[in-house]
Amino acid sequence: MCWFKQTDIMKLTLFLSVFLAVVSIVFSGQALVPKEEGKPGHCYDEETGPMEKGDVKQILNKCTLATCTDDGTMVLHTCGAAVIDGKRVKPDFSKSYPECCNV
Repeated sequence: MCWFKQTDIMKLTLFLSVFLAVVSIVFSGQALVPKEEGKPGHCYDEETGPMEKGDVKQILNKCTLATCTDDGTMVLHTCGAAVIDGKRVKPDFSKSYPECCNV
């Protein structure tokens, strides 16, 4: 005899999936930097310099990882904002992304 109906298990699985997806979005951040015409490389940002398709660079003294996409857009991955016990969690810049997020 089963204590739960199959539909109950499916509802719980869906709820947990959505909950975990929301949590992962809350604790991360992304920014898109479009390619400026006339700049060197496939992607370009003042902090990373020129990058080619598929390049991935850690930005020094920031908890940020830059990725150069096929269309020339640079994606900057950051920690986002995290608060634990009422205090904002500060990144550890001595570590690489995502370990520097301290979450």
